[in-house]
Amino acid sequence: MVTMEHLRSVADPPDGPPPEGCVTMVLRNDCEAEAVVVYLAGHRSRRAVHVMLCGEDVGYVRRDRVYELFPELSKRLGDAVRGSSPLDPALSAYRWMELRCPEPQCAEAPVLSMHFDEDHPLRCRRHPGQQLRLDP
Repeated sequence: MVTMEHLRSVADPPDGPPPEGCVTMVLRNDCEAEAVVVYLAGHRSRRAVHVMLCGEDVGYVRRDRVYELFPELSKRLGDAVRGSSPLDPALSAYRWMELRCPEPQCAEAPVLSMHFDEDHPLRCRRHPGQQLRLDP
């Protein structure tokens, strides 16, 4: 199981420049940490995720650093039979909502979240007065 501590151990500091094509992912609890790995594994073009956990800026998790979280397995004849993934198979059921700042050309977009509460919307980090909205 991948935890936030695992992600922190491979994250680049949040004060550095964001990697190209990086999206921000907002997580509500430690149980959602594996979703970062699932998202990065979902398509080869996904190179990095800017992780926010309950308002804390965890940093940038790059795809190439995620591999450090998984032990190397031997590649001998028959080893594939015993192979397993440390990820929960139900994780493929994650559904991301894209949230966007209403400010034109905001560099923070898109923000990915599995949760959206109209009564308590997330705010843009670059434009704190703006509430993030669901991308239609």
